[in-house]
Amino acid sequence: MNEDSWKERLRNVLGDFDLLEKCKRDTLDNFQQFCEFIAEPAFESLRLEFRRHRIKTSYGRLKKRAVYFRVNFRRSRADNFYYVLILPANAVEMRLRLLLRGRRAPHAALEDREEAFLPLLAPSEVMKIDREALILDVITRYQEFNYRARTSPC
Repeated sequence: MNEDSWKERLRNVLGDFDLLEKCKRDTLDNFQQFCEFIAEPAFESLRLEFRRHRIKTSYGRLKKRAVYFRVNFRRSRADNFYYVLILPANAVEMRLRLLLRGRRAPHAALEDREEAFLPLLAPSEVMKIDREALILDVITRYQEFNYRARTSPC
């Protein structure tokens, strides 16, 4: 291997590292846009509808890498259910994680479950989902969690 070939190889490696860093920045920017234009409007619509049923909810961002929707127990200040979308650290594509967190009763401990967000959806399609699809996923997860909590023997 001559001197020019290893220098070229080093340039390529360093260029790859620069490209990875750019992809990470772009992915974080895309996540911020996802939060602003898809998740937060969907969560606001859900918040208003839950309020009509006298159930308190809230939503927001956790640092720059997560957005959440929280539902309280009916007529209570205690949190019942969380739907949290997380952009993993060092992500180079929009492959989000979904953290589902909830409690069976107002004084019970929180239970967590993490999984892929809409696993059949390609990372390139995440920015194209409409807010109704996200709303339906939140409702489905909320229903599943509370159904299990109300019917399980323990």
